[in-house]
Amino acid sequence: MGLKMNSGEKYLLLRVIKKAPSTLIICIGLICAVYLIIGLIYRPIIFNDAIHGYISLHNYLAGGGWNKLLYFNNNASELDSQNLTWRAPGQYELPYLTAKLFNCNIGVAISILSFISITCGSYFYCKIFEISSLPKSIILIALLILLLQRFINISFILFSSSDLFLFLYTPLYVYTYLKAKDGVKYYWLNLIAFLFINLLGLFIKNGFLLFSTAYNFYLIIDLVLAYRKSKKQIAIIPLIKRATIIAPYLISVVLVYWFFLRLGSNPTSGAGFLINFPSLVSGAFQGSLGVFFSALSVTAVYGNVQGKLTSINPYVTVLMLLFLVILAFLIYQNRRNIKTMLKTDGMFRLIFIISIMYIIYWIVFTLKQSYISNEDRLFLPVTILVFPYLINYTLKANKFVKYVAFVIIFLSVVYGGSTMYYRIITYSSDSMSANSADNELNGFKLFTHQTNEVAQLNVISRIISKSYQNEKIITTDPDGLFLLNLKNQYITTGTVNIPVVIRDHKKYLLLVSKTEKVNLEGWRSVYTSDNYVLYLSN
Repeated sequence: MGLKMNSGEKYLLLRVIKKAPSTLIICIGLICAVYLIIGLIYRPIIFNDAIHGYISLHNYLAGGGWNKLLYFNNNASELDSQNLTWRAPGQYELPYLTAKLFNCNIGVAISILSFISITCGSYFYCKIFEISSLPKSIILIALLILLLQRFINISFILFSSSDLFLFLYTPLYVYTYLKAKDGVKYYWLNLIAFLFINLLGLFIKNGFLLFSTAYNFYLIIDLVLAYRKSKKQIAIIPLIKRATIIAPYLISVVLVYWFFLRLGSNPTSGAGFLINFPSLVSGAFQGSLGVFFSALSVTAVYGNVQGKLTSINPYVTVLMLLFLVILAFLIYQNRRNIKTMLKTDGMFRLIFIISIMYIIYWIVFTLKQSYISNEDRLFLPVTILVFPYLINYTLKANKFVKYVAFVIIFLSVVYGGSTMYYRIITYSSDSMSANSADNELNGFKLFTHQTNEVAQLNVISRIISKSYQNEKIITTDPDGLFLLNLKNQYITTGTVNIPVVIRDHKKYLLLVSKTEKVNLEGWRSVYTSDNYVLYLSN
């Protein structure tokens, strides 16, 4: 015999449900505020992709070309430059422009941008889900869980890419299109606004092209369905105006490709197509896992153990195939609900099409052997939209599914909080990070430089600024360059690419660690410290 609630218990439950949205909003606001405080106190560490962007910006401020990196080619003997197409310029330009706008340093600017991304992003996130069939409390619960994830909070400690900015830009992009979906009222103004918002998205992040392509593909499908539903009664002029809503996207893609992407390689470049069954399964698995579960940092865990699983191939392929079969079975089992929601829930229809597109992307990337990785952040634009529907499905599922989902969500939140705490404690020590000393680009931290190494680089900085103001500096340590306060242009290279004979007959400086094994033919030492040696070309 089932348990029944008395009238008092029902009244209490109704009060809890009624107050849930306001309580969740307060929690979301507190989390955003805590992240901002952490970012302002500890300052983010810039590394990996972003550090090369800031080297490019430093060189530009020192008189070099915009969005370019210097390197030696032709057997490491001729200085040349390459366009920095691997990552979008907004990744380093936006923090710099924000720093100029607010008269602050780069570290504070990154924290401000990250804070704006999660706060304003949360607002537009709720706004776009107003057209869905989901209760507001579900949206807020999803948002609260998302903000506690590793791929969100990590940007306040480690800044390597501009992915977090898409937490704002993705729902803002959708919201802008939804507000002018018919494309009739303010027609030309809408087209100009859409062109700007598409170009800005690609300026922020190359990967935004994946989302904008998927979204505009949805617009085409939505237009076709609307035309068929109206039994072809839509007048030709309004139909053309609605169809041209994708024109700004097409123009932005052509412009970005011609003036940016075609000038170099990017992560989707690959070693060529390798079409076989394991690659097909792997691509479908990685795409599906990323779309459905990146919101819970599952792909971060998978990515960490993926390399260790290669030893048991082809069993990995079998496990991936099993995952896809289970996923296909669950979709088939809920096909009627999915069909109904595709007809009645506009947001679900949008997300359904975008999710399919992302899975197709990763199949193509895998078959093409692209250099793109399988990180949570790369799926951010789609997985944050999918997540509320997964929560809604879980709440309606049986007890076993609810228990498994609760455990996974709990572990993901613990994982997100614990990794952030670990990074704060570890990276804030002087033995793990140091503050940038660059005159223009400062206020952020850099990895792994001991206090005594920083003191040595300060001495080297003074020597160079006094005697070698015009020489370009070559180094194998890109992080160390920002511990110098110089206006010289920088060149980063590997140890095997250090030039021996430089054909332009100009003088160059070479800064290397004593422990590095490099060919020093053609170089003479001008200063030696405990850890570093500064050389001048002959």
